[in-house]
Amino acid sequence: MEVITLKKGAFTAEIVLDHGNQRTKLENYRGDFIRAAKEAVQLASLHRHTKVIAKVKNRDLSAAREALFLQEGILHHYFGGSDAWLFSRFLSEERRQTLTWVEEDTILLSIKKKDKPAEVSESGITIRKAGQNDAEKLAALYGSIFTLYPVPLFDPEYIKESMKNGNIYFAAEKDGAVISAASAEINRTFANAEISDCATHPENRSQRLIYRIINMLEEELRTEGVYCTYSLARARSAGMNAVLLNSGYHYTGRLLNNCWILESLENMNIWCKNLAKTPF
Repeated sequence: MEVITLKKGAFTAEIVLDHGNQRTKLENYRGDFIRAAKEAVQLASLHRHTKVIAKVKNRDLSAAREALFLQEGILHHYFGGSDAWLFSRFLSEERRQTLTWVEEDTILLSIKKKDKPAEVSESGITIRKAGQNDAEKLAALYGSIFTLYPVPLFDPEYIKESMKNGNIYFAAEKDGAVISAASAEINRTFANAEISDCATHPENRSQRLIYRIINMLEEELRTEGVYCTYSLARARSAGMNAVLLNSGYHYTGRLLNNCWILESLENMNIWCKNLAKTPF
């Protein structure tokens, strides 16, 4: 992952080169969107990336379309209360194709029809905020579940650095081992957070641990004055999408061939929540 800050006469922009997922992200810009997007596309082409993703402000929706970007979703209240529209431009036909879109629509429809599952509790499980000393256990959990992941969660040093950068992890522990975990990646510039890195050991997936961990992450975020949360879930994962739906998140779009996870390039559903409106 490489971050480039550009300061030109007509715009400033922060561009993220995500080489592992062959994508370039226009994360933060001011000024002329079309020129900023052109720079992002040029950098993507230079590094042989096949997708460019931009978080577009309300005033630039027409400009994004003029720059040949396609709308894929929205992050409500992302920019300190204003919406961020997710637009993408595809630089290869292969990256633009998918064979699972209708199947993923069917999964969404099916989970919306199901009743919210009952609370499950099991003795001996503790859920708490994780610290630097838990990095090895967290990495072990992630390494036992994911063969591929957009970031190196299997590396304890990466997790420690993530914590140093202000990201929050909560973990469920049993008999000294972490059996479930999730994180909140906080953007303090715009006061939002991405709920991410959700994983539960297969033997414990009937206990709704991620649901409980997300609730605790949200409580922590409120204390820090962060009320915009969002999450990306594999569109083919009925379980994770159901967790987000039952946690009060709203589906707001789908990112096509967004990142490598498990064994393939995956479509990712977008889910948003306004913590300020959550009843206590």
